[in-house]
Amino acid sequence: RKYDYKVRESQQWSRPIPSEFDNVWIPNWKKVILDMDTPMLGKLVIEGILVVNSTQAISLSAVYIEIKGGSMIIADLDSHGNIQGPFNGTATITVAGTNGKLAGIHGANPRENPGYTLGKEGLMMDAGMIAVTGTLIARGSPVGTSWVALGVTAQPGNASLDLAVEVAWEEGAEVVVTATDFNGHEAEVRRITGLSELPSGGTRVHLDAPLTYAHFSGVEFHGDAGRSVEMRAKVGILSRNVVFKGLGEGEERPYTEWNSAAAGAFA
Repeated sequence: RKYDYKVRESQQWSRPIPSEFDNVWIPNWKKVILDMDTPMLGKLVIEGILVVNSTQAISLSAVYIEIKGGSMIIADLDSHGNIQGPFNGTATITVAGTNGKLAGIHGANPRENPGYTLGKEGLMMDAGMIAVTGTLIARGSPVGTSWVALGVTAQPGNASLDLAVEVAWEEGAEVVVTATDFNGHEAEVRRITGLSELPSGGTRVHLDAPLTYAHFSGVEFHGDAGRSVEMRAKVGILSRNVVFKGLGEGEERPYTEWNSAAAGAFA
């Protein structure tokens, strides 16, 4: 299917630049090319077409994003709107399930945000969600191997990770090594400062800071039959040029602290 993105004068954006928490509606006859960062919008409803086609860094932020029969396209396009390949810039789409304005509307607990119903089906749309009843196309640049198993147990204080396979990740990219203890918050994020080849044929990933926790990689034997269980932390590349993410405020404070000021809450 081909799209014609040549914008006629009558279709050009004629409204002021949206301000923080403004609601934005793209009707089904309008085609909008996003070429600047947005403030944190309120509700973004796309019944027409929203195109992100840039070689620069673009940021779109909203409390609610509803693609309502329309299209959001993040890719490299030709002058007629045909998809040519992966997006060439950096696009960050942020949805905010927790923010000061909603907390003020609802009360003391900013994690409980007002929602609204979509159509006759009774589907609920809550803050921090992207509802797609249309088309969402996001073509990011390939990263090669996206994740691998850790080859050797990494100890606290280690500033490198030994992988059993070869990877070609870029210096400066972010990686995550998953937790292997009962506390999921022991997953750690670091930046790559370099790669070196191991004699075994794997890759040593050098990190910008030492690890805080241990990350296990090995085989354990359990039961009378001595059944082997392979358990290894996973190492994944986080850096992407097209990113969909939450605002992240919820991770900065414990859930009990969010709730401590709420009516009837307990610590």
